[in-house]
Amino acid sequence: METNIRAKFDWLVLKPLWVIFVILAIYYFSQGSWFIGILMIIMDFLLGMIAASLHKGKTFREFAQGYPTHGEVIREITTEPTEEEYHFSSKVIVKLMLLFFVASLILTFHHGLRWYYAIGASVLIGWLGPLLWAIPFWLFLWKHGAKLRRQAKE
Repeated sequence: METNIRAKFDWLVLKPLWVIFVILAIYYFSQGSWFIGILMIIMDFLLGMIAASLHKGKTFREFAQGYPTHGEVIREITTEPTEEEYHFSSKVIVKLMLLFFVASLILTFHHGLRWYYAIGASVLIGWLGPLLWAIPFWLFLWKHGAKLRRQAKE
Protein backbone atom coordinates (compact mmCIF):
# COMPACT_ATOMS: atom_id res chain seq x y z
CA MET A 1 0.00 0.00 0.00
CA GLU A 2 1.45 3.37 -1.02
CA THR A 3 1.57 6.07 1.64
CA ASN A 4 1.39 9.74 0.82
CA ILE A 5 4.88 10.53 2.10
CA ARG A 6 5.84 11.91 -1.32
CA ALA A 7 2.91 14.34 -1.32
CA LYS A 8 3.82 15.50 2.19
CA PHE A 9 7.46 15.94 1.14
CA ASP A 10 6.28 17.98 -1.84
CA TRP A 11 4.19 20.32 0.34
CA LEU A 12 6.56 20.59 3.31
CA VAL A 13 9.85 20.92 1.42
CA LEU A 14 9.42 21.69 -2.28
CA LYS A 15 6.42 24.07 -2.36
CA PRO A 16 7.96 26.65 0.01
CA LEU A 17 11.20 26.53 -1.97
CA TRP A 18 9.24 27.08 -5.18
CA VAL A 19 7.66 30.20 -3.64
CA ILE A 20 11.08 31.51 -2.59
CA PHE A 21 12.46 31.15 -6.13
CA VAL A 22 9.44 33.04 -7.50
CA ILE A 23 9.96 35.82 -4.92
CA LEU A 24 13.67 35.98 -5.78
CA ALA A 25 12.86 36.23 -9.49
CA ILE A 26 10.38 39.06 -8.88
CA TYR A 27 12.90 40.85 -6.65
CA TYR A 28 15.70 40.68 -9.23
CA PHE A 29 13.36 41.70 -12.04
CA SER A 30 12.30 44.74 -9.99
CA GLN A 31 15.96 45.60 -9.37
CA GLY A 32 16.68 45.48 -13.11
CA SER A 33 18.80 42.31 -12.92
CA TRP A 34 16.95 40.55 -15.71
CA PHE A 35 19.58 37.86 -16.20
CA ILE A 36 19.52 36.83 -12.52
CA GLY A 37 15.70 36.92 -12.51
CA ILE A 38 15.62 34.60 -15.53
CA LEU A 39 18.12 32.29 -13.83
CA MET A 40 15.88 32.14 -10.74
CA ILE A 41 12.95 31.18 -12.98
CA ILE A 42 15.15 28.46 -14.50
CA MET A 43 15.93 27.28 -10.95
CA ASP A 44 12.16 27.12 -10.38
CA PHE A 45 11.73 24.95 -13.47
CA LEU A 46 14.54 22.68 -12.29
CA LEU A 47 12.78 22.42 -8.93
CA GLY A 48 9.62 21.46 -10.82
CA MET A 49 11.55 18.71 -12.57
CA ILE A 50 12.74 17.43 -9.19
CA ALA A 51 9.15 17.49 -7.91
CA ALA A 52 7.94 15.64 -11.02
CA SER A 53 10.59 12.95 -10.45
CA LEU A 54 9.18 12.55 -6.94
CA HIS A 55 5.80 11.58 -8.46
CA LYS A 56 6.86 9.39 -11.40
CA GLY A 57 3.66 7.37 -11.50
CA LYS A 58 1.42 10.40 -11.95
CA THR A 59 0.16 11.59 -15.32
CA PHE A 60 0.40 15.07 -16.79
CA ARG A 61 -3.36 15.45 -16.34
CA GLU A 62 -3.04 14.82 -12.57
CA PHE A 63 -0.27 17.43 -12.32
CA ALA A 64 -2.35 19.93 -14.32
CA GLN A 65 -5.28 19.42 -11.94
CA GLY A 66 -3.07 20.33 -9.01
CA TYR A 67 -1.57 17.08 -7.73
CA PRO A 68 -0.77 16.74 -4.91
CA THR A 69 -3.98 18.23 -3.63
CA HIS A 70 -4.42 19.56 -0.13
CA GLY A 71 -6.65 16.57 0.65
CA GLU A 72 -3.86 14.23 -0.41
CA VAL A 73 -1.46 15.98 1.92
CA ILE A 74 -3.65 16.08 5.03
CA ARG A 75 -4.73 12.44 4.66
CA GLU A 76 -3.51 10.44 7.65
CA ILE A 77 -0.74 7.91 7.08
CA THR A 78 -1.77 4.56 8.48
CA THR A 79 1.27 2.46 7.56
CA GLU A 80 4.98 2.87 8.08
CA PRO A 81 6.65 4.40 5.00
CA THR A 82 8.47 1.84 2.91
CA GLU A 83 12.22 1.70 2.46
CA GLU A 84 11.72 2.76 -1.17
CA GLU A 85 9.95 5.95 -0.06
CA TYR A 86 12.76 6.82 2.35
CA HIS A 87 15.30 6.11 -0.38
CA PHE A 88 13.39 8.24 -2.85
CA SER A 89 13.16 11.21 -0.48
CA SER A 90 16.91 11.01 0.16
CA LYS A 91 17.55 11.00 -3.60
CA VAL A 92 15.46 14.17 -3.90
CA ILE A 93 17.48 15.77 -1.07
CA VAL A 94 20.67 15.05 -3.03
CA LYS A 95 19.15 16.71 -6.11
CA LEU A 96 18.17 19.67 -3.95
CA MET A 97 21.77 19.92 -2.78
CA LEU A 98 22.88 20.45 -6.37
CA LEU A 99 20.09 22.98 -6.94
CA PHE A 100 21.00 24.92 -3.77
CA PHE A 101 24.67 24.89 -4.83
CA VAL A 102 23.95 26.29 -8.30
CA ALA A 103 21.46 28.90 -7.04
CA SER A 104 23.79 30.09 -4.29
CA LEU A 105 26.73 30.19 -6.71
CA ILE A 106 24.72 32.41 -9.07
CA LEU A 107 23.65 34.73 -6.26
CA THR A 108 27.07 34.98 -4.61
CA PHE A 109 28.76 35.81 -7.92
CA HIS A 110 26.03 38.34 -8.67
CA HIS A 111 26.61 40.11 -5.36
CA GLY A 112 30.33 40.44 -6.03
CA LEU A 113 31.96 37.87 -3.77
CA ARG A 114 35.40 36.74 -4.82
CA TRP A 115 35.37 33.40 -6.60
CA TYR A 116 36.94 31.45 -3.72
CA TYR A 117 34.45 32.86 -1.21
CA ALA A 118 31.59 32.27 -3.63
CA ILE A 119 32.54 28.64 -4.22
CA GLY A 120 33.14 27.99 -0.50
CA ALA A 121 29.86 29.58 0.52
CA SER A 122 28.00 27.73 -2.24
CA VAL A 123 29.44 24.37 -1.20
CA LEU A 124 28.41 25.04 2.40
CA ILE A 125 24.93 26.23 1.39
CA GLY A 126 24.55 23.37 -1.08
CA TRP A 127 25.46 20.83 1.55
CA LEU A 128 23.64 22.21 4.61
CA GLY A 129 20.77 24.05 2.94
CA PRO A 130 18.58 21.11 1.88
CA LEU A 131 19.27 19.23 5.10
CA LEU A 132 18.11 22.17 7.20
CA TRP A 133 15.30 23.00 4.77
CA ALA A 134 13.88 19.48 5.16
CA ILE A 135 13.69 19.68 8.97
CA PRO A 136 9.86 20.01 8.98
CA PHE A 137 9.65 16.83 6.90
CA TRP A 138 12.07 14.92 9.15
CA LEU A 139 10.20 16.11 12.26
CA PHE A 140 6.94 14.94 10.69
CA LEU A 141 8.42 11.49 9.97
CA TRP A 142 9.86 11.25 13.49
CA LYS A 143 6.54 12.22 15.09
CA HIS A 144 4.58 9.93 12.80
CA GLY A 145 6.93 6.97 13.37
CA ALA A 146 6.65 7.37 17.15
CA LYS A 147 2.85 7.44 16.86
CA LEU A 148 2.80 4.25 14.77
CA ARG A 149 5.17 2.47 17.17
CA ARG A 150 2.92 3.41 20.14
CA GLN A 151 -0.12 2.04 18.29
CA ALA A 152 1.73 -1.19 17.48
CA LYS A 153 2.55 -1.74 21.17
CA GLU A 154 -1.10 -1.41 22.20
